[in-house]
Amino acid sequence: YLILENFLPEEIHKKIQSEVENFQLSNNKQDFNILYNFKNLDDFSALNYLHCNSNMYDIVSNYISTEEDQEVLRLYNSNTFVQRIINKNDDNDIQKNIHQDIFFPALKWWYFPNEVKTEHGPFRYQSNNFESSENILTWMHETSIKVSMGEFDNKDIGQKEGSFRATDEELEKLNILVNPIPVKANTFVLANVQNFHGRTNATEEHLRSSIHGSIRINNPFRVN
Repeated sequence: YLILENFLPEEIHKKIQSEVENFQLSNNKQDFNILYNFKNLDDFSALNYLHCNSNMYDIVSNYISTEEDQEVLRLYNSNTFVQRIINKNDDNDIQKNIHQDIFFPALKWWYFPNEVKTEHGPFRYQSNNFESSENILTWMHETSIKVSMGEFDNKDIGQKEGSFRATDEELEKLNILVNPIPVKANTFVLANVQNFHGRTNATEEHLRSSIHGSIRINNPFRVN
């Protein structure tokens, strides 16, 4: 994962703090919060700067290995949105169940205009054991067999969609640590979500705003 503090000039950063307040709450991308849909609108000039004129796209595209540059740009434009969520304790948010998004490298990123403290429930991410060890591969294989047979181990809907969930006991057996990543205001975070991650439970209710995006290549098995 990558963490870049002081990501934008302070004037742009302050303006984004104001502009995101015009968006309603949403955990997922919608027509009303996808940045590309507001391209060149004066009311969102700072968000447009982040999306089109900062080095955010260059950083993201640098970490996706593909010769299909147009595919990366298309996914970047269609998947970057203003995410605003209220995080509170014990809210049955399935994103708080530690999981892998998919079995091959994929990217997610967040620009945080405001500080996210530990008590606010920040993003948490695998902090060790990044190699796909035999134990991890065995766990993924056994989990995939269970899912294909309709056995989900009482886990949430993400399990049957291929985003495998792991219990604390399973993570301990796999020797995987997952730790919260609190951030200062004006911080950019990029992560390979093939690794284990999730959202931390908040001990203090918090409205968390971010500019969030993701890229998952449609054909990871393509031979160039």
